[in-house]
Parts: sequence; structure tokens; C-alpha cells
Amino acid sequence: MAQSTNSKKKLFALTSMTKEGLNGTDEIKLFRGNSRLEVAKYMLLTQCKLNQWSNAYHIIQEFDDSSDKLDETARLLLISMDESKIDGGSEAQVILDEIEEPEEIDEFDEIKKNE
Repeated sequence: MAQSTNSKKKLFALTSMTKEGLNGTDEIKLFRGNSRLEVAKYMLLTQCKLNQWSNAYHIIQEFDDSSDKLDETARLLLISMDESKIDGGSEAQVILDEIEEPEEIDEFDEIKKNE
């Protein structure tokens, strides 16, 4: 994952999960942007991968970037995410939230076992 250097933008976390929980790395993504709408536009333009059981997945897959409806479709995408839920059957929930920037992150190269 590329390290972002633009700390002036907000940090957003995207999660997509079913009743089984988070099953893979495609189900958690981090974005930097000015707003949720800006992130939603980016998701459409890049065909962001989500859980295939989510309504948001279908909106992204069906988006035609040759049309001039990017703003309208991005708003629809946000609504579908906000209304999504885990139904215990076939629907996946998608959450896009702004998160606070951590003050520090622990970094290490390797863990050495004490013997």
C-alpha cells in the first residue's frame, strides 16, 4: 500500500462485510479525500472492489464513466452504503467513515523471539 503524503486531506476507512465478518484484504480500504462524496467518485472511477453481496458493488459495476452522471451516481452510492445492513442471509454492509489520523504508528522490521 502506498503511503499518503497529503495530510491536508481527511482519512476515510471503507469496510465491506457479511454476517461472517471481514473475510479478506479487499474488504478494508483507506482513502484520503476532502469528503465522502469525493471518495465515492473515486470509487466509481476506479471500479473499487467490494463484497459482491453489497448493493454498492452493483452500483460500481454498472457505472458507465462515459456518462456525465458522476455526481448523481456518487450520491446514490453513498445512500446505498448508508442504508446497507447485514441481513444474516445475502446482503453485505458497506461503511465509509471519516476516521481520525493516528498520532503515531508502531513500525518494526522483524520480531525476534527472546530465548
